[in-house]
Amino acid sequence: MPVRQATAPQALVRGGTTTSAYDRQLHDQRQDTHRRRSAVDQMRAIKRLDPQGTVFKTHALGGQRTHASIVLAMKHPKDNQILDWMVCEFSEQGKDGDLLLVMCCPRCVFQLGRPMGEAQFHIQEANRKFYFTPAPPKWNREFGHIWRNPKDPNEVVTIAGTIDMPEWGHCPHLGCRWRFTIEDSILYTG
Repeated sequence: MPVRQATAPQALVRGGTTTSAYDRQLHDQRQDTHRRRSAVDQMRAIKRLDPQGTVFKTHALGGQRTHASIVLAMKHPKDNQILDWMVCEFSEQGKDGDLLLVMCCPRCVFQLGRPMGEAQFHIQEANRKFYFTPAPPKWNREFGHIWRNPKDPNEVVTIAGTIDMPEWGHCPHLGCRWRFTIEDSILYTG
């Protein structure tokens, strides 16, 4: 892929027309965008056919998931129905192999209006005790380690296992009082 160089924005000239160099640049950018989007569409089509066998292919093509994933089912505190799903990053950290779970606070995103990047927080096994089991969660045992989002069938995730956190945790962000606990990869709020 050719290296792009930054150029001054000299697109408009007197009379309101654009230069031919700018028109060529726009055409090249659109062609490049179309080529990359079609490559991603092909990758997603292949992944839908065989999600387990295409994990390495998606990583080689620059896929989204280059880490292990844990899927948490978020249940309503009163009527016990699953409201939504949360895909979390799961990894080992440091020489000791401490487990790290990266989550996103739903209250920060939906009620306080924070961007997803600012609403993320992590739970370290050394600081907050949680347990990891490589078996799939009970709510997904019939499908094994493959989870397909019921709201978006194009989203397919390979689940690393199950998380249990018996103690109550809370969102560390300023102004957020969201509390939660995790049992068999089911997120209960309090």
